[in-house]
Amino acid sequence: MFGRKKAKAARGLTGITVDLSEFNEQMAKCRKMSRKTGAEFLNKRSVQVLIGSKGFKGAVGLTKKTTTAQIRKDLGKKYGVGTQEMQTKGKNKGQLKKKITWIQKPRPLLVLLAGKALRKQGIKNTRENMKDMMLRIFKARDASRAYLAAGWLAAVREMGHTQRSDNNRSLRPVGTSRGRMGYGTLATEGNLKFTAYNDAVSNGPQDNPARREAIVKVGLLAAIQGQIADMKQYLQREMEKTLRKNSDAKVK
Repeated sequence: MFGRKKAKAARGLTGITVDLSEFNEQMAKCRKMSRKTGAEFLNKRSVQVLIGSKGFKGAVGLTKKTTTAQIRKDLGKKYGVGTQEMQTKGKNKGQLKKKITWIQKPRPLLVLLAGKALRKQGIKNTRENMKDMMLRIFKARDASRAYLAAGWLAAVREMGHTQRSDNNRSLRPVGTSRGRMGYGTLATEGNLKFTAYNDAVSNGPQDNPARREAIVKVGLLAAIQGQIADMKQYLQREMEKTLRKNSDAKVK
């Protein structure tokens, strides 16, 4: 089970949901050829969906990384729409409020974010302070270009698994982490259920939640297909070994 966060048991996952029927079917076939227990086999294959196996990348490697150019473009988009409450007039004057839309001079998103950060931190909004804050925000986002991919890596690490490249700088988000980025639980013989959640989808530095979710889902689906192909190759190899063994036995 892979997703972005838990919901009530009756509702299952919210956010990312994928079809695992083919993946589960292939695992069932391979399990018959493996000496591992059910939980061991499930955990190994599920973790490989996230970090990959020999010849097949996992979701960590397949989740698209944001480029510096895209970050610059996103932060340069201009916005000038907001809302404010106004007292009603006429019969209900002063008793009710309504929200109206107002338009101000559009400003780049980076300027708006820097101004908000200065106000929140109680720093005077001077030209120099604004420039410093804008630079800090840009650097933080640029350092976190692989934030969404790192959410899966965080889930794997919490379950006690690592990969050789997990010390890569691009998978160490800086300045944008808000709480736990990812987590999961391994299956046991008493509960054959593997779970992994990518909380970076909810807390990522990009500004469009739907886009974040779409990016992660594409990478996850590609990783699942990769492991299905890996299991098919494994099954083919094991069947060939069995055929050769039986053939050698008959010759003797």
